[in-house]
Parts: sequence; C-alpha cells; structure tokens
Amino acid sequence: MSTKAEKTLFFGFIFFVTLIFLVGCLSTPEPVDKPEESKANTPKEEVVEQKKHDVHETTSVEDEPTLTLTIPEAVDDEYTRSVKAIQTNEVISPDTFAEDKKAILQTIEELDLIMKNRDYNSWLNYVTPQSIDYWKQKSHLQAVSARLPGNKIQLKTLEDYFNWVFRLSRQNARVDEIRYISSKLVKAVQVSGNQDIIYYQFEKQNGRWLISLDTIDL
Repeated sequence: MSTKAEKTLFFGFIFFVTLIFLVGCLSTPEPVDKPEESKANTPKEEVVEQKKHDVHETTSVEDEPTLTLTIPEAVDDEYTRSVKAIQTNEVISPDTFAEDKKAILQTIEELDLIMKNRDYNSWLNYVTPQSIDYWKQKSHLQAVSARLPGNKIQLKTLEDYFNWVFRLSRQNARVDEIRYISSKLVKAVQVSGNQDIIYYQFEKQNGRWLISLDTIDL
C-alpha cells in the first residue's frame, strides 16, 4: 500500500472515533442531584398543623392568670343586713346595693346642708310629690301639731312641718346603712347595737332617690 493510501486510511479512522465520542456525549443524560431528606419533604398540611399545635401550647388558657374578686367580710355582712327584710321577690345584687347606698348617702349630705341653711325651697326638690300633697293638708298638720311636745307649736303650712318636725328630728343624725323594703323603697338608718334608728325613707322616682315622708294616723 502506498503512503498516500495509508494516510487516507489513518485520517478516516480518526474521524470515525471522534464521531462516536461526540454522539455518546450528546446522548448521555446529566446527573440530577438527589434532594436531601428534610422538613421540606413534610406535606404542607402537616407543617401547618404542627404550627397550630405549637401556638396552642404557648397560648394555653390554663397558663393565663386568673382574677378573683374578694368581697370584704364587713361589706358582705352589711349587704346581708340590708336585703334580708326585703318584702318583694326582687333580687338586689351587691353592685346595685353599693350604687344605691352611695347615691342615698350623697343625697343625705346635701340634705344636711339644706337643713342647716333652713332652705325650704331647695328641700322641696328632694321630697316626693305625693308627700308634698299629703303634708299640705291642714288636717294632717293639725294632727301632728297635737302630738308635738308641749302642744305649743301649731303647724299651719308645709314649711312649718319642714322647720319644726323634719329638721328638728334629724339634727345630729348619723346614717350608717340602708335597709331595702323593695328595689324602689329604702330606709336609711343609724345602727345602734342590735337596733336600727330610722331617719329617712327614700323612694326611687325617675332615677332619683326622693324623701318619702311618714304619714300619720288620724
């Protein structure tokens, strides 16, 4: 074989080998890295449920502080005394009792100033209309006049009643507690040992505690 033929055969062989190598590279698939097994493979629903569980554990109601309200024994005893003689089926709560007592004691303070000033016209604003009508009647004024000590004072007007009966019978009075007859009718008393000295009777009308004056047997 001639040298030229040998060279042609050699280059043909080289070309054939190179072609096979290129075809093999193109057809071989690239390796894919296997993902690491981690929490990322956990189904989404399970992850959400786990988060909910963690939140529940950190905000458990059992871990929250509990607020307890303790009513002092002295106040509790006074409340019991105030409602035990109620004459209706109504239930007076401790909160209502506290509000009513506060309002009534405030009214009594205002009445004390009115009595010191002998302010009859202001006093009328604290009396129920029914009591005003009752004590404007001459027969009632005459009946109470006959029972006053010494029989020297004759009551002719409601203003006389204010000055000679209402004011004089409440001088230096001290009211300690209240006693319910009903949710709308309350007595204001001074506690003396085991006795209650009644100084006022209040009736609730239009949201205000007004004086309900005693009546007299004719």
